[in-house]
Amino acid sequence: MEEPESHSGRTLIIILLSLLALAAVAAIVLLFLNLGRSEETPTSGAPVATPAPSETTTPSATPTPSPTETPTPTPSPTAIKYPAPANAVASDWFISPSGNIACRLGDDSATCTIYENDYQAVGLANCGAAPTTISITETGAGLACSTPSVAPDGSQGVLQYNTSAARGNVACTSTDMGMMCWNQVTGDSFALARSGWTSRTSGPISPDDFGW
Repeated sequence: MEEPESHSGRTLIIILLSLLALAAVAAIVLLFLNLGRSEETPTSGAPVATPAPSETTTPSATPTPSPTETPTPTPSPTAIKYPAPANAVASDWFISPSGNIACRLGDDSATCTIYENDYQAVGLANCGAAPTTISITETGAGLACSTPSVAPDGSQGVLQYNTSAARGNVACTSTDMGMMCWNQVTGDSFALARSGWTSRTSGPISPDDFGW
């Protein structure tokens, strides 16, 4: 009858030892867990590392571009818009076949003086008792009473009717209805005869447009 009691006692001892072993293992695990937490939590008195201030880069000065020289435009060649007739003669001083109109040409100017005219009688602008002079200059075409008269002294050639003369940029054509002159570049022009005179800005004036 003693043998069963001995077996039960040994079983109880084994159970108790197993429980103690489990408790010991649990204690060791808890100890390691607590140690891990303590290592992760920083000590309140320990200095906290401050990141070093970043260096501020001073921007380099932008170079100022040197001024660019603007090239001087090349003047365009003079354009002939109202050319003289192809058979125009080179002349700078001539008279009409009647001898009543004398003209002198420059490279960019034309001046004609008419000695006998009806301008006062018909109410046209004129130079009074003196011969009336009309010219083309850089400012246009019109009456030019302050310009010296072109004298028909017989030494200049005669520009026959329906013929033309040219010098530089100006030209004149003689007709039986009057004398017309114009600037071949600008178109400034005039026409004059005993009965009247007129000026335009659109090239040579046709005898059909003289108006007298």
